[in-house]
Amino acid sequence: MEDESIERIDYEQMNALAHWMRNGAEPTLASLRALHRKDPEQLYDLLDYLRDAPLFEAVTAGGRDFILTHAGLGSFRPGRKLAQYAPDDLLWHRPVADERYFPDITVIFGHTPTQFYADGK
Repeated sequence: MEDESIERIDYEQMNALAHWMRNGAEPTLASLRALHRKDPEQLYDLLDYLRDAPLFEAVTAGGRDFILTHAGLGSFRPGRKLAQYAPDDLLWHRPVADERYFPDITVIFGHTPTQFYADGK
């Protein structure tokens, strides 16, 4: 008989976890463990916030248009709607330093450590 108290993790979740582990999950996990020891409720609030956070946001500031996303726009195609991008395209892409998506919209992203851009690539 199966133990009903064990939450099932599907194949995609296992792959996502493995991918995250290969991409430097340890500092984040250490911080989450420390937060859990200090204030478990704050950790749960943080995890709820992250679950509800959008994968991208289109904003206008100072008369300029921006797209905010974690990792740029993987599998970019002109004319493709932002809502059509898979989560992996927005979370795991590593753009090159001079990659341009739109002539009139600036895409702001993080994810790639800046030392990867030190040689201009």
